[in-house]
Amino acid sequence: MQIFAYSSVKRADEAVRVAEPRECATAQCCDEHRFCRFWASKGECTVNPDWMQKNCQMSCQRCQSTTPAAQNPFILHANNGIRRQPPQPSRDLPQGCSAVSTRLVDNRRVLAPEDMQTIWRTRPCSDVQQAPDCQTNLCFHLKFRSFDGTCNNLQRTLEGSAYTTYSRLLTAQYDDGVQAPNMQGRPSARSLVTFLLSNRAVIPLKANSLVMSFGQFLSHDITKNALQGQCACGDNSAQCLNIPIPGTDPRSRSVSCINFKRAIPACASQLGSIRQQINENTAFIDASTVYHSNARNAEGARIGAFMRTSVLGGMAFPPIFAQKQELDVGDSRNGIFTGLAMFHTTFVRLHNNIAGQLQNINTHWNQDRVFHETRKIVGAVTQAIVYQEFVPAILGPFFQRLVPQYRGYDSTVNPSILNEFSSAAFRLHGMIQEFYPLKDSGFRTVGNVPMQDTFQQVRRIIGGNFMDDLYRGLMQTPARSPQRITTFMTETFISSDMGSVNIQRGRDHGIRPYNDYRQLCNLSPLRSFDDWPEVKDQAVRNRIRELYNGNVGRIDLYVGGLVEDPVGNSVLGPTFSCIIAEQFTRLRDGDRFYFENPSIFSDEQREAIKQVTLAWVLCDTSATTFGQIPARAFSIDESGSQMSSCASLPKLNLQPWRE
Repeated sequence: MQIFAYSSVKRADEAVRVAEPRECATAQCCDEHRFCRFWASKGECTVNPDWMQKNCQMSCQRCQSTTPAAQNPFILHANNGIRRQPPQPSRDLPQGCSAVSTRLVDNRRVLAPEDMQTIWRTRPCSDVQQAPDCQTNLCFHLKFRSFDGTCNNLQRTLEGSAYTTYSRLLTAQYDDGVQAPNMQGRPSARSLVTFLLSNRAVIPLKANSLVMSFGQFLSHDITKNALQGQCACGDNSAQCLNIPIPGTDPRSRSVSCINFKRAIPACASQLGSIRQQINENTAFIDASTVYHSNARNAEGARIGAFMRTSVLGGMAFPPIFAQKQELDVGDSRNGIFTGLAMFHTTFVRLHNNIAGQLQNINTHWNQDRVFHETRKIVGAVTQAIVYQEFVPAILGPFFQRLVPQYRGYDSTVNPSILNEFSSAAFRLHGMIQEFYPLKDSGFRTVGNVPMQDTFQQVRRIIGGNFMDDLYRGLMQTPARSPQRITTFMTETFISSDMGSVNIQRGRDHGIRPYNDYRQLCNLSPLRSFDDWPEVKDQAVRNRIRELYNGNVGRIDLYVGGLVEDPVGNSVLGPTFSCIIAEQFTRLRDGDRFYFENPSIFSDEQREAIKQVTLAWVLCDTSATTFGQIPARAFSIDESGSQMSSCASLPKLNLQPWRE
């Protein structure tokens, strides 16, 4: 679904006027340039969507018949429609296929993280994913996801795939109109954190800290900026955007800057057009944190039907890179927080538990069939948790208004990650607490873990009942309201300042001002700091007025969205809620493998997946026996009335997969 962008900034390539004959499919859908087909074959419909979809509508396959689609009522939409595929029972072979295909034959150069190091040494931009010929492996693509996300959409084959550019709600805004960071007329990112966002005060939420930890895990499933190397203080090269620390700042005694390197842009966006950033992960909620976002690494992570593990202390764990203090799993950032490493371990165990059961149920399946069916189920379970538990916990009572009811797969929806989502709205580091308790099986405190002691300490999850104890501690600890960021995250954590980095990342990515997104989300434009109904604290409004020199039009999206008061019992204010809801609607409706799509699972399989909860997943993969657990894993259960035994929770019934 597309969005009306209220923007005066035009792409450089939009200035090109075409004076040659048009090629049209209909009177309303034409190619305005003779090279449209060539550009489309090179993937420009995805790399350069703003210009291509306007001027090369036919080659970008924008000529569809439309019917009204359910839409987010808090965002302004163009009148786009739905084109659904006919239901296909998953037990039947895909039409025209004589057998279930479990192998991909791919002659493309498929990008992987290690390629970025080589590319970055030779030029200041990166290649993007090459478009495959989906017909070559059509029988595979009709039943299973590719690892890199290609051929999810069988017409626009690169949408949502790894190593493609982020999409945008609004066109980018750079100081030079092309690529210079959006810094003009704005205060230092560090001053905004020091005088506004950093605060020791803790305002607890009704959602618990498991929301924060799972949110990190989910974020690493769907987003990863292309970054290589670091910038030393004093390095003023084009790719460095270090954040100065003034002499009056207490941190100036030890460091002179917050290190910051710009995200690697796509090479296609270096050729005179606007700079666009690359997402190294697939956009889809597909458990790529377990399986990787490229086939090369995915094959190395498995042994037959199972994920590679090491047995330590009688329990299975993903292999550990001892020198890096990281797990060898689908995303390399797993060592940032011990709770993140725990979720990686949990979902690797979930895969192996399901694979073992499927192997027993269908003894005639080969190892590839068991692996891909299991991967498909684990991705579906992750989606069920996201849409039935996590997103409602973030959006609160407005979830059903902001995220329309599912109406089927819509091949016209681009599921790619929005730059505004990745660079601003979903950067919720303010939810992190400085300490987390360890709770035994009776939910009694038996210790605590300082957040600063969890960075690159993945071996801690191996000892005794540590994982279960910390999971229970996260469930019993309220998440911090994200409107302010704990001083630990701005002054201590990994010797950086996550608040300043978040602000600078938005400027690096050319994110437009906060006011533009208010209008996009059907909020009245902000004309005065005194008339800002979403921020009730006059002291906050005064401080922002001072920092931005009274210019409401220059407020960063990250800053303006973050300081908005939460709506009702939700976690966020209306602007970030709007952007997050739009993103998760796109990720659902534009994913052909979303688990509720009738073409993907049978009715019985779909109902089995709907019964699954995060609480059951934790029970099923526990090192010990959880015993009692809150049935609603993301809610604080102060009275204990929501406690359930693991044995009483609905389990994943795999009998519908019996053949």
